[in-house]
Amino acid sequence: MTSIISGKVTVSSAGTAVQFPSTRKRVIALKIQNDAAVTTGLMYVGDLDVSASNGWTLKDDTADYLEWPIPAGKSIRLDDLWADAASNDGAVIFIATLE
Repeated sequence: MTSIISGKVTVSSAGTAVQFPSTRKRVIALKIQNDAAVTTGLMYVGDLDVSASNGWTLKDDTADYLEWPIPAGKSIRLDDLWADAASNDGAVIFIATLE
């Protein structure tokens, strides 16, 4: 049976990547969006080395979101993802379908 989880990842200090939360189940579908309500700049999502030059960029626009590319029949660990911000206190919000 699948389940849904949603949450927020806040980067207090720009340039310092923050890990997504861990879950017991693996992710089979994931959407990530810049939390435009609190973010005053770009957000970056990727692996441990995420930065302004390495990862996906999300604008501070509610229409801009990322649907993480998980191939059919595969899954990922949510805590393999990291977020970074162009300005302090930036955040991304996410919703994920778990196995």
